Amino acid sequence: MSNFTILNRRQEVRKIVFTDNGALLEGLRSGKEEVFRYLFDKYYSAISRNIRKLVADESAAEDLLQECFITLWEKRNDLADGVELGGWLFNTSYYKSMSYLRSNIRRTVVNQASFPEDAGIEDGERQMEATHVYQRRMTLLNNAIAALPQQRQKAVILCKVQGEPYEKVAQEMNLSEATIRQYVKLSMAALRGSLNHE
Repeated sequence: MSNFTILNRRQEVRKIVFTDNGALLEGLRSGKEEVFRYLFDKYYSAISRNIRKLVADESAAEDLLQECFITLWEKRNDLADGVELGGWLFNTSYYKSMSYLRSNIRRTVVNQASFPEDAGIEDGERQMEATHVYQRRMTLLNNAIAALPQQRQKAVILCKVQGEPYEKVAQEMNLSEATIRQYVKLSMAALRGSLNHE
């Protein structure tokens, strides 16, 4: 039997095993690095794109991407039975990105408030101001999402907030995947515009 045949059979077996989310979850919990590598290779680009839609700073986006996979490995034994690993990674990337943006907004506000005449301002007051700015931006974001047409609103929430794959959202909404991608693209542009014009 040639090496090519053996390789083909190994790849075939790997595909059968790794297309089953339950087997992936079990392998990950068992600490199998090949399962982690498979998930890393499969989702790296998609998670990277997801983060970069929210975080413009390349270095920060790369750090967040790495953190997502490190968190997956560290929390592998805490994952709920039946959790969809791709969805988990998308959700984690979204929450880590939002946390980064929140911290970045706070840092910016604190830096802008750090003038000599403000030297007497207490840290608590700066935190309150930063929190106010963050809440205002989140209100703007929520209002911008609510102002989207209903179908686009649903698509962006499912794909970008909940981390559902485009294909699954297309099936759920009874639309083509291309239409869903277009809805999300238009919605993200509208949301960025709303935040940039505050």
